[in-house]
Amino acid sequence: MSGLHRSTAYDANIFEDTRHLHPQFDWEMNLADAHFATVPCTYTPAQRTGGRELNPTEKVWNKMVQLPRSRVEHINTVLKDHKMFKQKYRGYVRNFWVFVKITGHATAVRIRHRAEDRYQGYGWWKHNEG
Repeated sequence: MSGLHRSTAYDANIFEDTRHLHPQFDWEMNLADAHFATVPCTYTPAQRTGGRELNPTEKVWNKMVQLPRSRVEHINTVLKDHKMFKQKYRGYVRNFWVFVKITGHATAVRIRHRAEDRYQGYGWWKHNEG
């Protein structure tokens, strides 16, 4: 995470402007929504442009891209559901950044300790262990 940004900036521009804060190997790829189609090394859904319909391969691609993205968006929704984000913040930006970071970690703990396992873990690392 590279920190807080001005809310009027375009997401892809923020990513490009802060690329040095999240270095990647040449072989690493990103998974993002259509806003990031201009960003190199990024997988994005195929888009219907100019009234063109998606072909069957593009439809399958979009389903493949949307599955992991929906998991990330669900976590974002849980995070943004915190009461802190439902009211106007009147403090210092530096403090807000700390509060957001703590809220992110607390949200991760809350999700990890749910009774039901909403998503199957993927990868060699440990999942949902306290």
